[in-house]
Amino acid sequence: MMRRAGPVGTASPARGALPSLGAHGEGWVGIQTAIAIIVLAAAPLDPLGWSGPAATVSWALGTAGTLAGVLLFALGAATLGPSFSIWVTPRADASLVVRGPYRWTRHPICTAQAVFGFGWALAWASPVALVLAVVYAAYLDRCKLLREEQTLIARYPGYAAYAQEVTHRMWPIPPRRGPETLTPDAGR
Repeated sequence: MMRRAGPVGTASPARGALPSLGAHGEGWVGIQTAIAIIVLAAAPLDPLGWSGPAATVSWALGTAGTLAGVLLFALGAATLGPSFSIWVTPRADASLVVRGPYRWTRHPICTAQAVFGFGWALAWASPVALVLAVVYAAYLDRCKLLREEQTLIARYPGYAAYAQEVTHRMWPIPPRRGPETLTPDAGR
């Protein structure tokens, strides 16, 4: 939960809450972007990259991973429609979306970004970028999305129930029950 302190759009964290890092969570997105750039840049520059048949297999797996990441990102964004935003704080006119890939994971777009990062590292046969992709995925799952979920719980009364039904923030698993149990709550 967040307590209001100051002008609209600013909040001070309640006990145990992560800081907002900007009115829309710009700081969280900035850190995410910086780590992503490091992963992307490290892969082609990695002097430790493997070669031979291992590199060929790695390239094939990595190419498939990057394509899967792009497709999952597109599917997640299309499913969100006008609710899509890059920021931690949802758009003013956004509603809670629980259909499509959101039936299996609460944040398929971040899953897509992590899958792309792993794929990129593998396509370049880069062990350094692969380790950095793990750091990127961990940051998304354990930091940025925790903060984002604090804003979603505060915004949408049905989000806590949705999070109990769809138990994974990033890594998809089938829902425990059918779609009829996942009722969107517009939070208005």
